This record gives sequence, C-alpha cells and structure tokens, in this order.
Amino acid sequence: MALFVSGGVTMTDIDFVSIEVYSRLAINGGVSTSDERSRLGMTPMHANLFAVVAAFLGLVPLESAPQPKELSVKGTYVHPATGREFPELVGEFRRWRVTQYGPDDISVGYNLESRVRRVAATVYVYPGAKTPFSEELGAIKEGHSSFKLTFEQDVVLEKGPNRLECRLAGVSYNERFANRDGTVGSYLLVCDEPPWRVKWRVTYLPMSDPEIVEVVRTLAASVTVRD
Repeated sequence: MALFVSGGVTMTDIDFVSIEVYSRLAINGGVSTSDERSRLGMTPMHANLFAVVAAFLGLVPLESAPQPKELSVKGTYVHPATGREFPELVGEFRRWRVTQYGPDDISVGYNLESRVRRVAATVYVYPGAKTPFSEELGAIKEGHSSFKLTFEQDVVLEKGPNRLECRLAGVSYNERFANRDGTVGSYLLVCDEPPWRVKWRVTYLPMSDPEIVEVVRTLAASVTVRD
C-alpha cells in the first residue's frame, strides 16, 4: 500500500528498516548534507523523502526535516553554483518544474508529449560524486520488483568542442506512466564533474521507439555539457 507519492516515489519504494538509520542522520542534522547522501547512496530527493517519512513516524520533529522548495522561474533557470543553464524549451521538451532541496541541490523536470512518444526526464545537480554507478542502479532495482537491465555502457556527451564522459544504463519495469499501467522504458545517466554530479532519470513510451536514445542524449548534452 502506498501512503503517499512525492516526486514519483511512493512509500512502497522505501525500506522501512532503513528509516531509523536515516532518522538518526536527521536528528544529527546530517540527512540533508551532500557528503552523507553520497556516502549512503541517496539522491537529494530521497534524502528529503526519508526525512519527511521519519518525521511522519515520529522519529524526528517535522520542523527538522528539510523541505523541498519548488522555485518559480520564468525564462532560463541558471544553477548558481555551477552556472548550468536550464531553458524553458529544449527541442521538443518543455521544462515544467524546478525544485530546490538544499543550497546547491536542485532538480529540473522536462516533459515531451507528442503523437509518437511520451518522455518524462528529471535531471538532478548536487555536490557529491562519490556514489558508485552500480549503487545508483541498485537503488532503482530495489524500488521495482519487475526491474530488468537492458544495457549499461560508457557514453560521451558533446556540445560543440566540449565533451563529458558519463555512464548510461537502460532498464525496464512496471509502473503507471502517461495514464496507463504497464512496462515502461527508463534510463539512468550519470555524469560527474567533481565535486558535482549531474544525474538524469528518464521514463519513456513506447518501448519500441528506435530514436529514443538519441532524443534523450540530445536533451542531456544540451544542459549537462557546459559551454
């Protein structure tokens, strides 16, 4: 049973045995720090979600749980700490949300809805590039019992003369997406520029879309690789 949904993550995705561990971090004021998140393999979103859940269960006071803040942005959003730019439109993708989790931790959501495809892409930018890719991938697997790994490989994103080496995995699992229940395709793309990590989570339909990899790659390169 899902108690609530926050940023696409439900309570069914959470290992309740771990809540006490994360609540202790919250009590010590550390659940929102990038160093602790990196050491534990937590994304900014999950760090805040665990803190809220711990507060919900009475393990920590609610006021001590860091609260995500949706930013009201018109035009291009510039991440102050890295200078990365996130336009309202990137090709066919439209930016629909910018969320701040901490002083330097943000996520930006982009959607594409066309006659031939549906894509929801969220990019996370935060300090802390210590979590191995395998752990990032494992976190997705733990949250989806129907998880299947399609491929995993190194990729290079390019924008003009600039290049950035990243790691990409393609997976599938059952989830409700675009008003339907069933199997969806998903990508995990991680690019590190220490001390910064840029991580993409992408969900798409149809599964048979032959151009989806290039569509996602173009989107990611346009905002991940700095000029």
